Amino acid sequence: MLQLCVSVGAILTALPAATSRADAAPLPAGTHFNIVQSANPFVQVITPGCPIFGGASPESSGPDGANISIHVNGWAAPYLDTPFLAFSSTAEVHGTVVDAEGDVNTVAGNFTEGSVRADVGDPFIGTGQLRISGPHGTVFGDATLADLSAPPEIDLVFSTIAVCSTR
Repeated sequence: MLQLCVSVGAILTALPAATSRADAAPLPAGTHFNIVQSANPFVQVITPGCPIFGGASPESSGPDGANISIHVNGWAAPYLDTPFLAFSSTAEVHGTVVDAEGDVNTVAGNFTEGSVRADVGDPFIGTGQLRISGPHGTVFGDATLADLSAPPEIDLVFSTIAVCSTR
């Protein structure tokens, strides 16, 4: 793993000085954005068929219910002659959610977005892989992350569960 990181670093430092972010834009006329947010928003987690939370799935808000950090890095560009934007971005999610029994569960995932949608201030709506672990078990699989701005809300919804381990 360390060798891979060194190789990637060598590739990055070998780029010609003339290369800029605009030259590397995956979307023509794109604007780069980099958002890091840490918040205690309303969080909804849906794990169909995997009861790792004991009781009800966590739906919580405030400092006692969730502490989630999201890092979104990507590009947005006008889409043809429409009021929509094309998005090409990635997101990393880390943090904790508290279930109905008061148990703390760790959350970690990586997501990508390649979509065309209205720009209503929502930083990210994409798919990827998510792992949630806590005292009642672990769930891992494909999921959707919706980081919504009005009202502030984070939805983590599993679409395919690869691992469901309960204790």
